[in-house]
Amino acid sequence: MEEDQALWILRGSLASPREEWRLRAGRAHYSLRRGVLQQRAKSRSIDPAIRVQCEVLRDAAKQKLARFAPAHAQVRVQALVRHRRVGDQCNPFGGFWGWVQVPGQPKSYFGGNQQVLKFRRGPWESWPVPDRAELNVNTNLPLIFSPYCGTLLHEALGHAMEADYLKTSPFEAGFGKRWSCEELTVMDRPDLADLPGSMATDDCGQPASATTMLHRGFLVGDLGWGRGVLRRGTYRDLPMVRATNFVIKAGSADPSHWISNLPNSYYVSWIRTGAWQMGTSSISVVTGPIYELRKGQVVAAAPLSRLTFDMTLMLKRLTAVGSDFEIDPLVHWCMKRNQAVPISMASPSLLLEGL
Repeated sequence: MEEDQALWILRGSLASPREEWRLRAGRAHYSLRRGVLQQRAKSRSIDPAIRVQCEVLRDAAKQKLARFAPAHAQVRVQALVRHRRVGDQCNPFGGFWGWVQVPGQPKSYFGGNQQVLKFRRGPWESWPVPDRAELNVNTNLPLIFSPYCGTLLHEALGHAMEADYLKTSPFEAGFGKRWSCEELTVMDRPDLADLPGSMATDDCGQPASATTMLHRGFLVGDLGWGRGVLRRGTYRDLPMVRATNFVIKAGSADPSHWISNLPNSYYVSWIRTGAWQMGTSSISVVTGPIYELRKGQVVAAAPLSRLTFDMTLMLKRLTAVGSDFEIDPLVHWCMKRNQAVPISMASPSLLLEGL
């Protein structure tokens, strides 16, 4: 396997930015000897064409942002060009993502490429700016998750269904059983084009294939060894079973009805990070802006909240799936044993009923 990766980072303001480059390239060869996986890795200079491609993305990001934000706005932008090759097959990705913040306003998150700049959009854009450090959420009340909250189920299903974790997962003996509502279908989709986790073959040369983990609420598949889902954080790392593009299919519900009709609820704009406590049924997430609602009226808001769920109970509480499917424009980095791989999240809004 060969790798070339160029990452450009901008921090500060558009008027006086601080820029940083992180480049890596190398080749790895691994073999199985007496039942032990061994690997030889060697670094080399990056292909100059990869850095040039990243410079093109950098310039596109700067140009597009200048149209939307004043020069004094604070920004953090990353542009990534990543090529992985096994034999004659190359899995390329290129894109930029980040946030921009005008003083007195919350951060606006975006992602894109040379042709497109896309922001996260939602009803929170017309709601009051969060005025608390953190919101103490009563998780027994209904919770509405926007399309940018795929991390919730990625932690509940994605990691727990990986072959090397399945034996410690609450789902090990649950195949063929119903775990959630009829409209919930969850998939791993490396076959989708131009996304961070897209690939024709994995990092060991196996053909990558789509996997349905949950179909209409029923547990039907896992991320097994033979599905072409072996990925490495860098060319120096040994391959592991990893998620690619995490997709929750659209349902039929209109999320605006949940917002306006529920007497008491919380609305989560997006999820920043999440974690599954391996070997248990517990997951935790840190949200982005979160709002306490009473029939669509905001009564409290905060930039974040920390939420913990029993993931099996959470799946049972998930009773409605929105029709507002979105691919999150941000690149997400999935961590496992200190290896980070880029993935994409795609989801509609989700409703967890109250207890």
